[in-house]
Amino acid sequence: MSSKERLEAVRRQLCAEPGPDDGLDPRRRDRDRQPQSNIQDLRLCGEVARILSLELDEALIERVEPAPNASRLRVWVRTDDFDAVERQRARLRAAVAAAIRRKRAPELVFVRVPE
Repeated sequence: MSSKERLEAVRRQLCAEPGPDDGLDPRRRDRDRQPQSNIQDLRLCGEVARILSLELDEALIERVEPAPNASRLRVWVRTDDFDAVERQRARLRAAVAAAIRRKRAPELVFVRVPE
């Protein structure tokens, strides 16, 4: 019997019903739920939403989300003149770049929210 088999036999004796989280450190279980990078991405999305709402007076920013990560952000916009928002894409990205501290400014992808 190998050491791995002996260890498995001891585990079976100590546990009535083995579960999917057996053998995992319970102190690390809460940290694995939401990775740190996701929290930072969501914080960046909130900051970008605040900046864009200040820059776009005529539009309402519904939400900002990573698409698929923080290098590209999907911005949900409710406005009457969506083409004007699209034309201002470069200026808005420059405003975001000036306000955040990142090596590269995220690309902004605008999505129209129906009225």
